[in-house]
Amino acid sequence: MAWQANSDYVIDLLAADLVHGNEQDFIGYGTDTRKNLDGKLFIALEGDQFDAHKFVYQAATQKASGALVGKALDQEQLEKLEKDYPSFALIQCDDSLLGLQKLANAWRKDCGFTVIGITGSNGKTTTKEFLQSILSHKYKTYSSEGSLNNHWGVPFTLLNASPQHEVVIAEMGMNNPGEIHRLCEIAEPDHVCVTFVGRGHLEGLGSIEGVAKEKASIYKYSKETKKVFNLDNPYTKKMYHEFSQRDDVSFASTTDADVSMAVVDSALQSMQIEGKILDLSFAKEVQIYGKHNVTNLMAASGLALLVGMSPYEIVNSFNNLKMAWGRNQVMEIGDHLVVFDGYNANPDSMDAFLSNAADVEVEGNKFLLLGEMLELGESAAAAHEALARAASQANFKAVHFFGPSFKHFEAGLETYKNKESCVLSSTYEESLAKKIQSMLEPKDAIFIKASRGMRLERFMDLLRE
Repeated sequence: MAWQANSDYVIDLLAADLVHGNEQDFIGYGTDTRKNLDGKLFIALEGDQFDAHKFVYQAATQKASGALVGKALDQEQLEKLEKDYPSFALIQCDDSLLGLQKLANAWRKDCGFTVIGITGSNGKTTTKEFLQSILSHKYKTYSSEGSLNNHWGVPFTLLNASPQHEVVIAEMGMNNPGEIHRLCEIAEPDHVCVTFVGRGHLEGLGSIEGVAKEKASIYKYSKETKKVFNLDNPYTKKMYHEFSQRDDVSFASTTDADVSMAVVDSALQSMQIEGKILDLSFAKEVQIYGKHNVTNLMAASGLALLVGMSPYEIVNSFNNLKMAWGRNQVMEIGDHLVVFDGYNANPDSMDAFLSNAADVEVEGNKFLLLGEMLELGESAAAAHEALARAASQANFKAVHFFGPSFKHFEAGLETYKNKESCVLSSTYEESLAKKIQSMLEPKDAIFIKASRGMRLERFMDLLRE
């Protein structure tokens, strides 16, 4: 059973007031009136484009037992609650988001499960998925769903775990300075790792040095934790020299780290890796696409060591590894091979995607469909032009692009021999997608990658029609 509490407990913890109704027991929580709220505490959150305080009465109609609000409700809602739901527990605190976070932190302490915090410019979600697969062989493990990794998502992850879980894996993302520090205060992780520092979230942090400084917060503000460090990345290697302690774990492609792995052969559906975990040397075939994912596998293995798994147990668990939705998924749709990576994109992950595509042998031709790399700020123009240059030098029959930076992408295709066949647009349009589809012949492969906001999975839906 996930989070549950009594209204008196919530009021005492948050120094809140019961402004309407009676004492209630809450079996779970909810933030969306379109989902099941029966017996739950409805937490009214407020964002830039919505305010759930407007839907408290609707939550009562959905059988919620009460609501946590951060401000007074409008008079109409209050009168309707008094008339129709006199026992509905309306709890008012200073800030409902802060209240959510305090509830999550208290639940984390009450349950006593081990918490793992993972951040990084690339690889944090895949590392989380790999670690979940590895740890589940020995421990009752819960991890955040999808990319619930911000000031809402991390509390959701903690509250959705139950006292029966032994390990909880919390992905920690950020867009602006100070966010990782706050997530560490909420989750109080026992073990932490920065998977990689690269050219992501430059819009909010200004430079890769700014990104590195923010990512390092997970080590700086988790001083009593055990840590895993990537020695292959110059920024995380610097963190190792600044923050590492005796019992921490390192990983790298070289054998002088605690965990080391290298890809010796790769194909679309699998790759052959060799390496060592502490004193155990091994060779293993894993059902993973993308050579860069060996970094994520090393990070997950290092964290599994800290939790308490043996090297043998970790390697044996590799048999069940698989890729999550939207992350280097390989699939056949009709007569076409599709490689889809549509959950995150920045210059470094794009470089890895193009490198992996170059190594793949297919029966037909290769096509490339890319979308905007979001949140790059002032570097967006140069980054998209450089991306186009790299794509034009690879062996693709045609290169296509959707996104606001399409003009800069087009500039990078200046010397591309097949430029006249490229489809370029500021937005995804069905008619243009169909034009791309018409170019594909049986046995052709199309490689698709963009930031999540571009929703390029729509092209796969088109292929399935």
